[in-house]
Amino acid sequence: MEKSEREKKAMETQRRKKERETIRELTGKGFKRVPCVPDLLVNTAGTVYSLQKGKELRKNKQNAVRTTQGSIKIDKLILSAFCGKPIQEKSHTKHKNGDRNDFNPKNVVYCQNYESELKTQLNAENLKTAIRCYFNVPKNYNIKNYVLTRMYLVEIIQKRSFYGVLRTTTK
Repeated sequence: MEKSEREKKAMETQRRKKERETIRELTGKGFKRVPCVPDLLVNTAGTVYSLQKGKELRKNKQNAVRTTQGSIKIDKLILSAFCGKPIQEKSHTKHKNGDRNDFNPKNVVYCQNYESELKTQLNAENLKTAIRCYFNVPKNYNIKNYVLTRMYLVEIIQKRSFYGVLRTTTK
């Protein structure tokens, strides 16, 4: 019994030593540990390394990686590791320069919701003008005819593939 316990302790010590060496090596390459998820290390290129799996994690189309805690966006890992901001589950991130693959910590920020980031306000006249660009509507067309307006907007969204806009307008 004692021998197997010693072997377990020796193996655990060996594993910890190897993990410390890996962390030291990755830190030299620009990786930083994510405080909220201590198993992960991330660099400004958007590469995420898992200590538990012992390899780099692949990101999906939404720039997220799968972890034991679920799917986490790389943007949020960058903000947590390099800026010291905790991961905010309900918040969205945006890239200041518009490039979703630029993970520089100065380029990534939290934003509360998509609507607050719109540059122009949507009013009745702008909406009417947008609908007239696509459809021949009568001059007495009233925006308050919600069924017809909704039908026009759905058609525009389908023609232009504005699926992100559809999600934010239906909330």
